[in-house]
Amino acid sequence: MTFKKWTHPLITGTAILTLTGLVSRFIGFFYRIFLSNVFGAEGMGIYQLISPVLALSFSLTVSGIQTAISKYVANETSTRDYKNSFRTLWAGFLLAMALSIACALSHDSRLLILDEATSGLDPVTRDELLDLFYEFIQDEQHSIFMSSHITSEMEKI
Repeated sequence: MTFKKWTHPLITGTAILTLTGLVSRFIGFFYRIFLSNVFGAEGMGIYQLISPVLALSFSLTVSGIQTAISKYVANETSTRDYKNSFRTLWAGFLLAMALSIACALSHDSRLLILDEATSGLDPVTRDELLDLFYEFIQDEQHSIFMSSHITSEMEKI
């Protein structure tokens, strides 16, 4: 294949999506090994039971928003208005995260599994969300399994 064929947007986009899909599967493979070492057999069984429910609730919560934001950002990027497209993408990310957390807290769930739940939030909003999480776990009937690179967050809860 010549270099000119690789610069076609369809071929380049397909190659990028294929590569990121493979990398994602590779990372997921090692993540499952890590989880099985941390949770044990019973914990992995519970994790595998709730994973489809988590994915379905996430999809139902934010799928339309993600599609609309994707189209809007693509339109802004095509006009080379990168600042506005980045702002829209960031606002959509925060909206999707807020809706996902609201969905998780709206029913009587006993366990929340959160990954970087406060990333990208300003300090005041981050503290308010952590206070909400703290209230959630006070009755000892609820738990939160949360990963974060900000260790001070973990100390607050």
